[in-house]
Amino acid sequence: MSHTSSGSLITFDDWREQNKEIADFLEFFSFGQNQSQIKVFMNKRIRMHRRLTEDLSSFLGSIDKKIKEIRKLLDTEESVEIPKPTGFIFDKQTDNDKLRIQTFLRVSVKERKVQYLKDHISHCCNKKVYVNNIRSILFSNMLPQSIILNVTPSFFDLDLKNQYNIEILRMQVKIKSYFHDIVNIPNPSWISSFSAFFMNLVSIALSKINTELFYFESFPEEILFSRSIFYGNRRISHPIDDFIARCAKGSFIDFGDRIIEFCSALLKDFCFRNPQEQSIGLLLYYRLIMDRTYEIYSHVFIPSEYNNYSFLDKIRIKQVTLPKDLNGFAESDEYVRASFLREDSFRKASGLLEMAYLFYNPVDSLYQIHCAMGYIHRGSISKSLGREPSQDDLKQILGFDDLFSMFFCVLISSDIPNIEHLHYVVSLFAPRTCLSPMFEYAKANLEALVLHCKRLNKTIKIVSHDSVEFVD
Repeated sequence: MSHTSSGSLITFDDWREQNKEIADFLEFFSFGQNQSQIKVFMNKRIRMHRRLTEDLSSFLGSIDKKIKEIRKLLDTEESVEIPKPTGFIFDKQTDNDKLRIQTFLRVSVKERKVQYLKDHISHCCNKKVYVNNIRSILFSNMLPQSIILNVTPSFFDLDLKNQYNIEILRMQVKIKSYFHDIVNIPNPSWISSFSAFFMNLVSIALSKINTELFYFESFPEEILFSRSIFYGNRRISHPIDDFIARCAKGSFIDFGDRIIEFCSALLKDFCFRNPQEQSIGLLLYYRLIMDRTYEIYSHVFIPSEYNNYSFLDKIRIKQVTLPKDLNGFAESDEYVRASFLREDSFRKASGLLEMAYLFYNPVDSLYQIHCAMGYIHRGSISKSLGREPSQDDLKQILGFDDLFSMFFCVLISSDIPNIEHLHYVVSLFAPRTCLSPMFEYAKANLEALVLHCKRLNKTIKIVSHDSVEFVD
């Protein structure tokens, strides 16, 4: 599209070259060699150009009116707010997906309507430029006297073909289909009776609980519990958010002291049949609150300062103290990491320790550490016996020192970025009370492990890129 004024053009051919966009709308008439028709031709030229000038002036008014109408439609379309799902309300994920897809389609239809209206305004503005360019040639001396300029009727058409129309129609059909499906989806059970819903969760957990640990691993229905509390800014979520905000003001220092009391207060209206069900309720709410805390204050889960323990993978077997029964299970000059990863039980323990690092819920992290220590115990007994241990063999108890030294070696063989990070989260957020003895033991081992690493960090001497020494 040309915005060049006629004054900057030299010839009529220049003007035509600069206005190729409107070439299809222009007609040119010229007289032949019959000189007797010149006067008639010139009179016709004057009349046609005068009429064309009037038509173009009127068309400019029509364009302005059309642009005003389209802008009004555009403002209306852009003001339409399409509510986005504030959470996953339905029990089945496929039903939640339908809600999300329907919202996506509605947004897509709006975007295409808006884009079409903007394109239409641009189309009308281009027509204004074309009109002015045509008028410029009519009012100048550039148009040869032997030529009559005319504009085809199609030039005055302001309609624009909607290239999105088929897409919009298809999406609107799908939107109606999804709407019909969504309105027939039953409300989640927690809407009709939150108490019955929660007690059903307790029943599910009861079938999974480890009674020795007073612990159960997370199960899929817990996602519904989170939705039931936080979907759509429900009032039931406000006390939880307020509690987390108050703890945040104190940098969560007293979180571990207050969390059990707070969870117990949330459970006061439920009718539990026994203490075990109440323990399940405590863990359900504790997990929920930890998830919410991480969602809002994820930065708090990263310590501001911690040591660099990259030297650990350079430690060799001869530099660690192993149980007497395990002396000789690896070459003294071999790396601890390589020798422990070669053994199945120790490799599994290493993987569980890595999982503990990935959890931001200390209770779940302690469970992974507890399981890791179980594999360490099994692997140690197996290596001392030289065979796969029986259930009676596994009743043997390793001393704390022996188990701890193996725990340290498993840490070396793991891919945990920094053990202090895991310890920081556990020490800050783990409940000070109500942990099972096994979890307290796992926590104590973790604390001892971090203290040991800190002591080593003060005595470490890097000899080469693959070797370290420790100095007193």
